[in-house]
Amino acid sequence: MNNQITQLIRLLKLTDGWDGDNAPAPNTTAAIYASIFITCLANIGLHPTSVGPSFDGGIGITILRRPRIGSISVLNDGEMLAMFSVAGEDSAKIWKVEKTIQSISEACRQLKELMSGP
Repeated sequence: MNNQITQLIRLLKLTDGWDGDNAPAPNTTAAIYASIFITCLANIGLHPTSVGPSFDGGIGITILRRPRIGSISVLNDGEMLAMFSVAGEDSAKIWKVEKTIQSISEACRQLKELMSGP
């Protein structure tokens, strides 16, 4: 978890256009919500494979347990989406996560359940 928190701090040093185009840099709001997600995931035994900037402005958190893929997108305005898919399948489950500890905790729980799968 410390590695992901260190990565969040690095992401806050990015500037707009970090992608060589017009992508907004992640801001403090995105970093705070992402850190809550990372802590919540760690507390239930899920450890992100990657934490990085989002082209939409914010932070993306990815969890890989092949063939399962879970991710959380935390935008600069605090909007959060969770996503789950299985590699090679056409459908994905995507849901909005509210700006509450309860909603974030529930999203983490759902991701753990989905990532464990049959």
